[in-house]
Amino acid sequence: MKDENKPKKQHWVPQSYLRYFRDPATTIEKPFVWLFKKDRAFRSPNLVPTRTIFYEEHLYTLETPNGDKHYEVEEAYAKSIDAKYPPVIQKIESREPLNEEEHKLLCTFVAAQLLRTPHVRDSFIQFTNQVAAMGRQMAATHDTESKLADKTRNWHTISIIKLIPEIAKVLYQMNVAFGCAPFTGKRFITTDNPVFMRNPDLQWQRFYGPGLGQKHIEVYFAASPSTLVTFTWQNYRGYVRLNNGWVSEMNRWIQGHAVDWFVSASKKPELYWFSKYPADPFFLFKIIRFRLALLRNWIKQRYEKR
Repeated sequence: MKDENKPKKQHWVPQSYLRYFRDPATTIEKPFVWLFKKDRAFRSPNLVPTRTIFYEEHLYTLETPNGDKHYEVEEAYAKSIDAKYPPVIQKIESREPLNEEEHKLLCTFVAAQLLRTPHVRDSFIQFTNQVAAMGRQMAATHDTESKLADKTRNWHTISIIKLIPEIAKVLYQMNVAFGCAPFTGKRFITTDNPVFMRNPDLQWQRFYGPGLGQKHIEVYFAASPSTLVTFTWQNYRGYVRLNNGWVSEMNRWIQGHAVDWFVSASKKPELYWFSKYPADPFFLFKIIRFRLALLRNWIKQRYEKR
C-alpha cells in the first residue's frame, strides 16, 4: 500500500466513542457534536463532524532514523481497541452486567484513553528531550557520538504500547461503577482528555499528584451521555442512578479536566460547568478556612523576617 493511503490522520479520541455524543438531529453514520472551548462559558459552540476533531497527523506513527514511517500502532488501535468499544458500551447502555472479556475490553479502552493523548505525549517529549540533551552533553565531554536522540524518537508511542496492558490490569482489579443519568434529564459531556484521575484527599496540598496506587484514587470516564464510569478501590460498584444535580457536578469535573476543548450532544451548556468551586456550603466554608490559614502563615512569615 502506498504511503498516501496510510492512516496519517490519527485520532487520540476515537470516532467510535465520540459518535455517542452526537447531536440527536444527526445520524450515527454521519455524527456531528457541539464543540466548546474550555472555560469559555459564553462563547457560541460549533457543530462539527467527529472526524474533524481530536486528531493529529502521525501522532502514533513510528519513524526510523532514515525517515521511513510505520503505521502498525495506529492500525492496532483501530482494530484491537477502538473497534471493540461499541459492543461494550451497548451492553452498558442496556444496564446489563459485563462478562469477564467485556470488562477487560473496557479496562483496556480506558487505559488507552488515559495514555494516548497529546497532553501525555508532550510530557514524554519533554522528558526525552532532557535525556537526549544529557546524552549530547556527555558525548561532547567524552568526545563521542550520542545516539540517544534516535533512541528517544518514538519513546511516547513505544511506551504507551507497553503501559496500556499494565494500566488495564490495575483497572481490572478496581471496583467499577456506572453512574446513570436520569431517563429524562441532564446528560454527560466529554473532552479532549476523556479519562482523568482524582483523589479528594490531595485537594488541599500542591505537592503530590493522583496515582492508581492511592487508597482513595478515582478514575472517571464518561462512556456516553447517559453513563459515567468510575474505577475506585472503595466499595462502590454496579449501576447507580444519579440525579440531575450529580450529573451537573460531574460535568463540572469533566470540563475542568479538559485540556482545550469539550463536546456535548446539546448546544446549551450549563454555567455551573465553568464554576471553580462546587455548590456546597460546607466545602466553601473549608475553602475560606484554608485560605485564611494560608494568609495567617504569610503574615507570620513576613512579621518574623522583620
